[in-house]
Amino acid sequence: MAPETPDSVGGDQTERVDLADGRLSVRAGTTPRGPHRRVGVLARRIRKTSATPSVYASAPASVLESALVDRSYDVVIVVDAQARVRYINPVGARCLALDPAQVIGTSALAYLHPGDAERIAEKHQILVRSPGATMMDTLRLRTGGAAYRVFETIATNCLGNEAIRGIIINGRDVTEREIHRQRFDSSMKAVTSAIASAVELRDPYTAHHQRQVAEFVLLMGRDLGMSENELKGIHVAAMLHDVGKVGIPTEILSRPGPLSHAEFAVIQSHVEAGCKVVACVPFPWPVVDMIRQHHERLDGSGYPAGSSGDAIGMGARIIAVADTISAMSEARPYRRALGSTAALDMLEDDGGRRYDIDVVNAALRVFRRPGHHGLREA
Repeated sequence: MAPETPDSVGGDQTERVDLADGRLSVRAGTTPRGPHRRVGVLARRIRKTSATPSVYASAPASVLESALVDRSYDVVIVVDAQARVRYINPVGARCLALDPAQVIGTSALAYLHPGDAERIAEKHQILVRSPGATMMDTLRLRTGGAAYRVFETIATNCLGNEAIRGIIINGRDVTEREIHRQRFDSSMKAVTSAIASAVELRDPYTAHHQRQVAEFVLLMGRDLGMSENELKGIHVAAMLHDVGKVGIPTEILSRPGPLSHAEFAVIQSHVEAGCKVVACVPFPWPVVDMIRQHHERLDGSGYPAGSSGDAIGMGARIIAVADTISAMSEARPYRRALGSTAALDMLEDDGGRRYDIDVVNAALRVFRRPGHHGLREA
């Protein structure tokens, strides 16, 4: 009978033997096979290796930081709590067309466009009182003479950092992008005005109504705290929300007296017609969706899809309220004006059911504000 392998060898065991140029790893173990077990040994030589040192390991941190900042393509400025410049990198100095020595110790606010200085001064004071906080802004910076360029900036409060003791401002020149954006905005306004003018040729009332709704959505949107970009999109959609009425026969649009069910169905078709008119325009906002949904109601009682609740976007909710206020406050061939008081009272009653309650409350704040003259009374 073959001798039995000692129990002490059972399982895997590893030993390492030190050599002059490394180690020898020896691994031994047993392998069951039928009624017998076999012993296996695996030896592997491990050569000494040294981790490749970082190319930066021997360089002082201050030298590295200086090199990174000085060679940055972005403007880097450090200011103190009073907004005085403590450091400016070469790119920043070139942007200001000044020698760095001329900038150090001067107020950073002096290089801002007058239209930005007050806002940035206020944000600077807030940042000074907020250790470790970061703020972003887009501002205009004087770049020699009377010329200004546009910069996106990120400012971080490092006043508590012993090595910095200042607010670090990183700025990237986005002037060319801003020029293209302004040109794009101008093109969008021109396209919007052109389409709206086509409606005015067909139905002067609709054109006036669209302009009024566009004015109302801006007032309400600002009250709701919407961003400027969101307001632009809603304003465009409001200017075009009834553009589909160019396809409605004039005899129906201008018919005095009540409309029949068939005629009202034709009026309702203006929504989808309007979507088709503007669908080919590459608006950067969901204009088509806002036009499609501006007659929808939260409880599903609207048209054309009977959408309800969260399926209706915020832009469409705002236009719906503004559209209702304008329509009820103005006379139409088939009915007299109901007046602003009736419009606001009706919205107040239906707020939260058919209309968004937050939007309704914004409308009530705006249009019941003393001195507001945007609505007519019956």
